[in-house]
Amino acid sequence: MSGSALLAMRHFGEAIAAPLFGWIADRLGARRVFVAAAFLTTSGFVFVAVGVTVLGALVMLIFRGALASLGPAVITQGLAVDDDAIGPLARMQAWRDFGAALGPLVTGVLLTLLAAELLHAGVAAALIASLIYWLVSTRR
Repeated sequence: MSGSALLAMRHFGEAIAAPLFGWIADRLGARRVFVAAAFLTTSGFVFVAVGVTVLGALVMLIFRGALASLGPAVITQGLAVDDDAIGPLARMQAWRDFGAALGPLVTGVLLTLLAAELLHAGVAAALIASLIYWLVSTRR
């Protein structure tokens, strides 16, 4: 029952996160809020990895909604005025769809080999590495 409640929270989190984080991003900047949401999503994975499962799942579900809603804004704001936004937005969506399709399949296989906590720790490490790489590469 708690798993079902967390899945329901995903939709609630996205419904709340999009307008709330959009409003915050209007005031603080989409990139800044996106980075904070990515860090907080990663911290949710860390919470699950260290055994604080329910809090970690809630944090992940709420802040992933912010990532989903702010991603397109961050991409378009990073483009030059005369750049076409369709290509970068299509690439973002294609990779998002690829991850949404492949993620559960890989997770199902890996959970037969690794503990859930270890798997969440690995995802947190990958997210931190990705976030650092993105921040460094976009500063140039």
